[in-house]
Amino acid sequence: MAHKAIPQEVARGVVHGSWKKVMEATTPHAMIEEWENFKNGFWGRNSKLIEYLDRECLEHKEKWACAYTNNIFHIGNTSTNRVESAHSTLKAWLNTSTGGVNTLFLSWHASIGGQVIEIRKELETCRTKTFKGAYGPPYGVIRGSVSLYALELMFVEGKKTPSECDCVIGRTHGLPCSCRINSFKGAGDHFQITHLAPFWSTLDYANPHDARRFEENDANDLQIFHDLVAEVCRCGPSAVRAAKVALMSQLYPEEEGLREPRVSTKAKGWPPKRENARDPSWHEHAAARQGRRSTRRKTSTSDVTGAPKDATIHKKRKATTSDDTCAPKDATIHKKRKATTSDVTGGPKRDPMTKIDGVNVFPYFRFVPESVRDRCLGWWDPAPDGHCGFRALSHALHGDEDHHLWVRKAIIDEVMSIQQCEYAYEDVGLALTRLQWNKPEGTTMDHWMTESDLAVVATLFNWAIILYSQIDETKDGVRRRVPFGQTFLPMIAKPGVARPSTGNHWVRLDFEEDSIPMPPFTFLWTHFRDKMSTQGWEQLFKDERDLYFALGGHHD
Repeated sequence: MAHKAIPQEVARGVVHGSWKKVMEATTPHAMIEEWENFKNGFWGRNSKLIEYLDRECLEHKEKWACAYTNNIFHIGNTSTNRVESAHSTLKAWLNTSTGGVNTLFLSWHASIGGQVIEIRKELETCRTKTFKGAYGPPYGVIRGSVSLYALELMFVEGKKTPSECDCVIGRTHGLPCSCRINSFKGAGDHFQITHLAPFWSTLDYANPHDARRFEENDANDLQIFHDLVAEVCRCGPSAVRAAKVALMSQLYPEEEGLREPRVSTKAKGWPPKRENARDPSWHEHAAARQGRRSTRRKTSTSDVTGAPKDATIHKKRKATTSDDTCAPKDATIHKKRKATTSDVTGGPKRDPMTKIDGVNVFPYFRFVPESVRDRCLGWWDPAPDGHCGFRALSHALHGDEDHHLWVRKAIIDEVMSIQQCEYAYEDVGLALTRLQWNKPEGTTMDHWMTESDLAVVATLFNWAIILYSQIDETKDGVRRRVPFGQTFLPMIAKPGVARPSTGNHWVRLDFEEDSIPMPPFTFLWTHFRDKMSTQGWEQLFKDERDLYFALGGHHD
C-alpha cells in the first residue's frame, strides 16, 4: 500500500531511497529514527510530501512496515494484489446489467471452489518435485510432505551463518530459522512435519504453533501404516522385498547408487524375418565396402600391405557468391553460408569436367594449386547444405551422399575413443558439440567439418588425407595468395589415404595413378603417431613428396 500511496513523480526517488529504510526497519524504534532522518534529509524540503506520508502512510504503518509485519504470520503476503487478481472474474460478473446476488451466488461459489481445487492441485504437484539439496538431513523426512516452495525457503535460509540469522522467517512463515537449521545439520537430525506451520502441508491458515491437528493426523497415519505392514507380510516374500526397497529408498536415498542395478525383465525376442544369425561387425561391413569400392575406384594402390589408398578432397577457403551460384548443383558438394532452397534440395548428378586447352576445369578450378591442376582427372561436388565435408566422405565410401549422417556418427564414435593428441587444436568437448547433428536438413556453420577432424578421419577410415588450399601472404607490402598443403596420415596402422580439406566447401578430386603431389606431413602425425606401426611411412610416400617439392610446393 505504501508503494501505491506515493505520487508517481517522486515514487522512484522516494521508495528506492530513504523511504525504503523506513519501510525495512526491523523495530518500531528504528523505524521512528529512520523517519526522522527522512524528514531532515533531502525529501524533508517537500512539506507536501511529508504531510502526505504522515497522513496516508504512517497512519497504517502496521500493514506495511517490516517492524510490525515481521511479527505476523503472513506467509510472505503483505499486500492485496493476489486477492485483487484472483477475484477479477467475480468483479466482472458484477458489472453485468442482469447481475445480482440471487443470480450470481452459485456462480461465485463454483468459481471460488474451482480456485481452491486448483490451489490444492498445485500443492500436490509440487510435493512430487525436489532438488539435490533436499536429500538427506535435515530435509529427508519432510521431503514429499510439504510444498517445494517451503523446502526452497529453508534451503536458502540454511545457507546463512548463525550471526546473520534474525529468526524472522519463523514468525512470518512458520519455518525453522537459520540457527535452528544449522543445529539440526550439525547433529544429523531430520525435521519433522510438526516443526513447520500446518499451512505448508495442509493449506490450513491456522496458528503455526497449534499441533493438535498434526497429532490427530499422525495417529491416523500410524494406524494405516500398521495395517499396510500387516497386509504386506501376508502377501509373501516378493511383496516384502519390494516394500523393503521402497522404504530403504525413502529413508536412505544417498545409498541408492550403491545397490545392484535393476535388471530389465522385458525380453525383446528375435526380430521377425531375420535371415542371418547375427549382425555383422563393423569391420565386416568395412571389409565388404572396401571390396566393392576397389572395383570402381581409379586411384592407385601401393604394393605394401596396409598402405594408404588415395582420394583427395579440395578445400576452398573463401568462395564468393558468384562462385557458388555458377557451380553446377548436379555434381557439387558445395557448402556455403547462405544456401537457397533449390540448392539444398536439388539432387546431385555427375557431370563430366570441362576441358580448356586440354586441362580439366571445374567450378573451383582456380583454388587448386597450379602445380597439380593438370593432374586432376575428376571431381565431385555434393549438395550445399552444410554437410558437404561429410557428403564427400560418404561418396568416397559408398558411392553416394545418402550416408553422410552415418559418417558423422562414425567420426563422433571415434572422437570419443581417441587420444587427446588427435585434437590438439580443439577441445574434445567442443568438437563433439560441433559434430553432433542428426537431422537430414541443412546445418549451421557451428556444425561444419573443420581441419581438426582430418586426423580423426584419417585414422578412422585408414586413409592418408591430402589438404590442398591457398593462403594469403604479404611480402614487400604486396598481398597475394600462395599454395598451401598438408598431409594427414593415420595415427596407428593400418593406414589408407584420403585427401580432405576444410573451409567454406569440400570437393573430391581424382588424380592419375602414381602422380599425386603430396605436401608435408602434419605436425600432429609427426609427433604423436604410433612409431612402431607406422615405421617407414616417410619413405613409402617419398616419390609423391619429391614430386610436390619439384612442382614448387612449400617445405616443412
